[in-house]
Amino acid sequence: QNPPPNVQQAITSYLRAIDRLAGAYKSIHLPHFAAGFGWDGNANASTDVEQFLGFVLDGNNVSTDSPFYFATLGDYYSKPLAVDLKLILTGAVSQRNYPDASFVDSTDVYANAGLEWNLGDTKIMPTIGAALNWLDGDDNLDRYTSDLAISHSLIDDWKLVGGVSAAAYRFT
Repeated sequence: QNPPPNVQQAITSYLRAIDRLAGAYKSIHLPHFAAGFGWDGNANASTDVEQFLGFVLDGNNVSTDSPFYFATLGDYYSKPLAVDLKLILTGAVSQRNYPDASFVDSTDVYANAGLEWNLGDTKIMPTIGAALNWLDGDDNLDRYTSDLAISHSLIDDWKLVGGVSAAAYRFT
């Protein structure tokens, strides 16, 4: 009707808290796209020396500069499983091309799955993931990861964050 200002302020505060907490129980789907271009002064991450220990290096093994362009398409998905537990899935596909150094054109695909436990001021987030990379169309790298992150809110804008990570890389 027309409550006193201090009561109206309390009502507004409660309604905002309800809205904020209700959002925690909704699935979130955030697809994203990025594209760009630039210049890389050493696209193949090589030496600028043409001779090494008396051997003349192949042109692909000498520093090569090139313009580049890239595009990435990805997604973030979060689904509440319980009041304090969420499933989180992420993934992306990316292509990066170098017109003057096509032998380092790369394609990347990755996916991660994890959980987020919200225990009041503490969050625990275990994840697993995999990534594949192709270099100039050939299989280059497989990566498998496992992470555990823990965050604890200390005061309003301060958090203590830590974690451990393990990964296996297989280069072909």
